[in-house]
Amino acid sequence: MKALPLAAALLLACAVPAAAHTVTEGTSGFTDGLQHPFGIPAHMMTILGLGLLLGQRDLATLRGPIYGFLAGLVGGLVLSPFLTTDVMTAGLSATQLALVAVLGGLIAMSRPLPLALLATLGVIGGAVLGLDSAPDGATLQQTAACLAGTAIALILVLLNLVALANYAMAQAARHPWMSVGMRIVGSWIVAASLMVLALHLRNSF
Repeated sequence: MKALPLAAALLLACAVPAAAHTVTEGTSGFTDGLQHPFGIPAHMMTILGLGLLLGQRDLATLRGPIYGFLAGLVGGLVLSPFLTTDVMTAGLSATQLALVAVLGGLIAMSRPLPLALLATLGVIGGAVLGLDSAPDGATLQQTAACLAGTAIALILVLLNLVALANYAMAQAARHPWMSVGMRIVGSWIVAASLMVLALHLRNSF
């Protein structure tokens, strides 16, 4: 637990507000979309929280939450080019950080959750990630290619995190430290997201 303040401080230092990204000149935008989720700490914290939380359940029961994430993500990506005002962007950023805090708290609790709740969190998580992914100053073709790349990257990252978390939970009976480690990660996510959210709200007023 002594590493908690250091980890939170590092995440706080690298945190940036939610914002649109640009497309490299002369490219289709697809590769920029693939890289986009890895360039925004809030996005990585969101997908990490979702992946670890869903991975605590049996994989056979996760069809609904994963489909919910896909539906929210697609809807968010479609609507993202229309999210243009500073007020909407600031509100989305605060919503995303609050969601990350909730996800981290649920991971730290390590309790069985209703599938309906997991599906709802999946939809919300996918939506906020999609809404915050529109490229800035791109053509229609570049925008479509960029958003497609972002969708593929987020889906692959989520599925891999779910599989890793599920494996860790399956091994927890023989190696209890795996379960404890996951709960510690959840605590770090809560601390970091709340610190960044407090800073974000202070700068907004």
